[in-house]
Amino acid sequence: MKRFVFLILIPAFIFAQNIGELKQKIRVGEVDSVRILLPALIAEYPDNPELLYISGMIETDGEAALLIYRDVLSRFPSSSVADDALLKIIEYLFTKGLYTKTEKYASELIKTYPQSDLIDKAIYLRLCSFNALNKRDSVDYYYKYYSTQYPNLDFHFEDYKIASKVTSIESKKQSQPTSSQISSNAKSAETQTYSLPKVEVPGQGNFTLQMGVFGDPANARALRSKLEKLGYSVTLRQIERSGRKLTAVLAGSFKSEEQARAVGNKLKKDHNLDFIVVKQ
Repeated sequence: MKRFVFLILIPAFIFAQNIGELKQKIRVGEVDSVRILLPALIAEYPDNPELLYISGMIETDGEAALLIYRDVLSRFPSSSVADDALLKIIEYLFTKGLYTKTEKYASELIKTYPQSDLIDKAIYLRLCSFNALNKRDSVDYYYKYYSTQYPNLDFHFEDYKIASKVTSIESKKQSQPTSSQISSNAKSAETQTYSLPKVEVPGQGNFTLQMGVFGDPANARALRSKLEKLGYSVTLRQIERSGRKLTAVLAGSFKSEEQARAVGNKLKKDHNLDFIVVKQ
């Protein structure tokens, strides 16, 4: 019996070693070698959340990486990397200046994963989001609240004593922080070195995904809501065909048709959503 148990444990041990090696390679910047090794491991362990999370870490397109992290959360909410995936989503939203969403997702991490060692980062980004939205009362309240709830944590929220002049894209009176500023505030070596890849700002890419065209605007808004829950930036565009006014749902902004199609294929595979790639 002991020998049988030992034989069962060997593959698990080897797999754990492989995961550890991949993470170490990412830490030291050997991302290309991870891209070579990862496909074989995913083929052998297709439903492993850690491998899925690692594939998001090395993804070069921000929208595609976001989709992967969403997938980790929806399929493996109790896995060891679920809180990591949620933090990546939070960081992504923050870099895009979507501070209202950042605050909500940060609150979700704190509530859903109270034992996570990422609580301090979630609190920090939530406070920064309130600050960027010029919600000073919320900053004051939650800074004091979290300081009481987590007396042993250091949020490194230097902006608390001096009102930040950061501006949200949701507030016309402020200006969005740069990605370099956000990276400098990250507190773990892994986050500092391997934060989400630079994302396309809507309007800068040449291509987008047309996810549907609707005669009823309510249906367009429903699809927009679904895509936004997956983390996409979505635009509704009014068009006219054969004298009919229609609403097109456009998701994401990509530099190349290939990049857009890769994300679209992922959406089709995982969520059964049809698409066509169109020029912006």
